Amino acid sequence: MQSPRRAALRAATAREAGFTIVELVLVIAIIAFLAAVAGPRFLAIGAMKADLSQSEVLAALRYAQRLAVATGCGVQVQLTASSYALTQQTGCAGATWTQAVVDPSTNGASYARSAPAGVALSSTVNPLRFDPLGRATNSAGAVSSATVAVGARTISVVGESGYAQGS
Repeated sequence: MQSPRRAALRAATAREAGFTIVELVLVIAIIAFLAAVAGPRFLAIGAMKADLSQSEVLAALRYAQRLAVATGCGVQVQLTASSYALTQQTGCAGATWTQAVVDPSTNGASYARSAPAGVALSSTVNPLRFDPLGRATNSAGAVSSATVAVGARTISVVGESGYAQGS
């Protein structure tokens, strides 16, 4: 036979073993809210790849411009539909642009990158060159502004200053 005290303790424990309906509804509502807010971000991976690609191309353009000013040698940015590469003018005065630019992030022999699948690259001036004054020029050496398309995003390069800005 159980004592009344033990029976009351067992009854109290049995009542506290589960969740109330209010608690369950509240947890479901929080999960639904998080899914509605965070879910689309996880599904928009393509847009995030394009944003990252734009940032990388913008950094490469800015690096090319700064390198041209710092070394006194022209730097060329050559774009294809799926990649880009930086090269310097051979001998700082040669007619060819074959000297590889060292990649500062890896200290590798060549600064070249590929765009992720589904992100196309193009430019209104290709190749885009930066002279020792930092100005953006075309292959004939004329100062020229350019628009670089990275997927659906664009980068504008001002000819006279060489300044590159994403939009």
